[in-house]
Amino acid sequence: MVIENKKKLSELGFISSQSADLEVLGLSSDSRTVKKGYLFAALPGLNFHGAEYLQEAILKGASVILTDAVGGSVISKIFKRNLGRVNCHSRS
Repeated sequence: MVIENKKKLSELGFISSQSADLEVLGLSSDSRTVKKGYLFAALPGLNFHGAEYLQEAILKGASVILTDAVGGSVISKIFKRNLGRVNCHSRS
């Protein structure tokens, strides 16, 4: 899935004390289609977890990563450290 539409993180329905004004130019759940300024949704799939493709997404210019707890664990293993969390949640 790819969506292209320039929005601030807060306009996408996320509240963050650290980066609410960060502009996101699009979003994708497929690392092959990520472009500079995109949000990469690193979520579970049928065979792999999207977090396994984090490095590819970052190299292509992803500026925001959205993942779950399992993805956070995968990311920590990739970078060999705990990156912490951005306190961000959806308004619902």
